[in-house]
Amino acid sequence: AFLLPTPTSHPSLKKRNAQKTFVVFATKKDEDNQDPGVKFNLNIDLTESEYTQVYTSSNVPCAPKLRDAYDDIFNDPRDPNTLRFNWDPWYVTCREGKNGMEAPLPGDEDWMEEDGRGGGESAVEGEREGAGAQTQYSLKRAQCQTIFRSNNDNEDDEEEDDSVFASLVEDMTELGRSVGCTAITPPWISMYTEGDTQNFHTDAPHGPLAWVLSLSLDEDYNTKFYGGETMMLQPRMLEYWKGFNADVGLEAPSIVRYIPPVFGRCLAFDPRVPHGVNMVHGSRDPRHGRIVIHGWFADPQTIWCGSFEEEDEARVDGDAILEEALGPLIEVLGGGGI
Repeated sequence: AFLLPTPTSHPSLKKRNAQKTFVVFATKKDEDNQDPGVKFNLNIDLTESEYTQVYTSSNVPCAPKLRDAYDDIFNDPRDPNTLRFNWDPWYVTCREGKNGMEAPLPGDEDWMEEDGRGGGESAVEGEREGAGAQTQYSLKRAQCQTIFRSNNDNEDDEEEDDSVFASLVEDMTELGRSVGCTAITPPWISMYTEGDTQNFHTDAPHGPLAWVLSLSLDEDYNTKFYGGETMMLQPRMLEYWKGFNADVGLEAPSIVRYIPPVFGRCLAFDPRVPHGVNMVHGSRDPRHGRIVIHGWFADPQTIWCGSFEEEDEARVDGDAILEEALGPLIEVLGGGGI
């Protein structure tokens, strides 16, 4: 994909619109048009596609390098490593809205407004207080571009840290391409220790697919820390009454999916589906908690992955390339032309 020059501190970040969102574009590793080496586990023809709630990809190549860089920050708890001060201890209750305002809650007049947050039932006594007291988000987070950089003035170390961040961008962009997305939003890294959680929420406006890459150590899961699973409503719950069976009672696994944070595994999922992170219990040590990198795949867009020759006679007709590439899609969709 294009590598776009920008005024930001890393060349692969581009400001996109007035909402202050960014899109990260990866450079192309090879000039041959090979299939991406990093793929999700489900890649099928458009004409055979169907709704899939979760995609997975195991052993993402950049994960060990990212974990090593993370461990370098926290390995010595007595070392005053300045990168530790880049973490935001993010804690939000359900009653806290933006700009110091209270968020709409059950029983408020604007709870049933057009934004779709309200339900169809009137609040019972005390429900507003109960809802507002719930924890919505509790975790420590930082921007990957800030964390995966050198902590000293050694130019070689700075180049190494840049390559760590670049490998993350490359791998995640390749994964996005395997499901039809061409870019990612700037990634975040989050740390969950005792008591940290994300309550159920949706974040559809950020992109067509959310993704989570786990750097959590497999030997720590259910030993040093408990919980930390990615939670999603089971697909059947999204159409609950359609398949309702009055003879069957449902318990937690039939209602919510619990997907463990396996090291090096990337999950991509539909962010319109209510999801969250199961509360973590146990370790308070940042070296032995749920550690994940996450973001969103950006909306699909047309990009050029080759290179134009400098000689005029070697230039190709971009329209002709698009006609040839998109012709089969137009036939499937039954359209006329481009």
